[in-house]
Amino acid sequence: MLECRKLLTDSNIERIATAVSTACETDRDTTFIKSIKAAIQEADTAIENLCSGKRWRWGRTPI
Repeated sequence: MLECRKLLTDSNIERIATAVSTACETDRDTTFIKSIKAAIQEADTAIENLCSGKRWRWGRTPI
């Protein structure tokens, strides 16, 4: 226990905090990017579905 306390210097605490903060930022960015990509894919699929439906209707029914 005493050895562990010796390692918890201000300098080491700062290094640990910086490493944890960097890891959290990297993870958060990855999660955000994944959610953005999923939303874009969903929007692309919806657009494709709308366009396919209009093409089909336009091909069958003269406008």
